[in-house]
Amino acid sequence: DDDDDDDDDEDAENEADEIVDQEEEEMEEAALMKAMACDDDDDEEEEDEDEDEEEDEDDDDEQALENEILMHQAELKKLAEKDPEFHRHLQQYDSSLLEFEGKSAKQKGGVGEGGDDEEDVDEDDEEAEEDHEAEISAEASVTKAAAADGS
Repeated sequence: DDDDDDDDDEDAENEADEIVDQEEEEMEEAALMKAMACDDDDDEEEEDEDEDEEEDEDDDDEQALENEILMHQAELKKLAEKDPEFHRHLQQYDSSLLEFEGKSAKQKGGVGEGGDDEEDVDEDDEEAEEDHEAEISAEASVTKAAAADGS
């Protein structure tokens, strides 16, 4: 009888161990699932933060461009006051250099007619590049005019 009691005790102990092991496995699995769910949430939050940072950078770039435009317009105004003869020359022979408008003046109505922001950005980039090239050309003209005055 003692052997049967020992066997029963051993069986009960083994069953208890199996139940504990199974519960531990279930808890580990639940913790893993929870961690995976948190990782997904973290990834989504990181993506949202990255998008926000990109938008902030775009806003900063637009503001910097707008500031450059305003500075360029002020320089053109100073040029007209400082050297009206040269300004008249530009008006007569290369008026496109003086017809420089900022982005805000062109887009007060919002997004361009096509409604495609990406195309508008590409056009703005092209316009900014053209304006920059025009500015370089104007500076070269000023240098040439100054050289001509000096000779």
